[in-house]
Amino acid sequence: MLQRKSSEPDPAPIDPKAVATTLELFEQVLPPIQLRVRRAHLQSLAERIVKMADPAEGWGLSAMAAESWHAGLIDPQKPLAMASLVVLLIRLTGHMHLELAEVEREVAGHVEAYARAAGEEGKRKRLEAMIDATARSRKRAREDRRALDRFLDLDALRERFDQRRDLILVAIELAIMAVGPAVAKAMEAAGRSRRAQADVADLLGQAEPIRYILEQLSLLRRWPTRLAALESLERILDSLGMPTPILRDDESGHRRESLPMHAEVCDSLGAIGRDRNDHEWVQAKAIVCLRRVDAGLARELMTNRLGLEGEVPDPWPKRDFLVRRLVIAELCRRAKETPDLELLLR
Repeated sequence: MLQRKSSEPDPAPIDPKAVATTLELFEQVLPPIQLRVRRAHLQSLAERIVKMADPAEGWGLSAMAAESWHAGLIDPQKPLAMASLVVLLIRLTGHMHLELAEVEREVAGHVEAYARAAGEEGKRKRLEAMIDATARSRKRAREDRRALDRFLDLDALRERFDQRRDLILVAIELAIMAVGPAVAKAMEAAGRSRRAQADVADLLGQAEPIRYILEQLSLLRRWPTRLAALESLERILDSLGMPTPILRDDESGHRRESLPMHAEVCDSLGAIGRDRNDHEWVQAKAIVCLRRVDAGLARELMTNRLGLEGEVPDPWPKRDFLVRRLVIAELCRRAKETPDLELLLR
């Protein structure tokens, strides 16, 4: 394995101006309650973004903005600043999922080793290994070892891994929550300039934000994060619409398919909108997003969820009225369109 020579310089410290500018971008796209309650999480997220925004790599940064991002000199009002933030958040989310998987593998390994340990001495050694993996200092590790004789046990040590896991999940949720509004802000900042719109659309297109959201929906189980993903998807669809299908003259695989992402998006949103085991707000938001992709399929699903056609559950789930209420609210917003008005009046 190659190692860095001792003569090589240490990594450059994080520029506080760059972090402050990144936080300013977050302030434009996140709800005020998130900015207040999760300020420490956002600080950490901003620092990670600045580390990742290395101009030498060029990830998500145009030639004109690469140097200024890392130096903290970006004008937060420029459309490419927001578009670059989207790309970096998408990339960072992938890294955080790897970290989450590593934490889960680590705790599973500790629990399995504890279960297989023979005798009290063997189990204590496994608990000490968990202490070494989670204690913040040697002093704290010594105190934890003494606590094994009193109250510290496997469940208490597992909670420390749960805390690490929760920190990663909160960071992922904030990143997902910011992507949709950042896409909208980038397009809004581009204004009527065709060149600016083309630059932003090209940068965002390379990041594939819609596919990113679909991947998050398949990976995440916590309903608040899934709802945040769908809310971001709604903003992305409103700002960018569905990507233009790529058609080729040669006979080269799936790229010749008409509307390659259309079926994937409809299948994913339709499955969530029909899943009564998912949270009611998540179900309803999936239907709202489907309405922006395929109005006909969305109306069919709305008709079914309102109990007007198809199989009707008997009895209705206790909280299903929340889905019906939100579906009706969406129909009211679209009442100027004849098919939606007719469905509303049935």
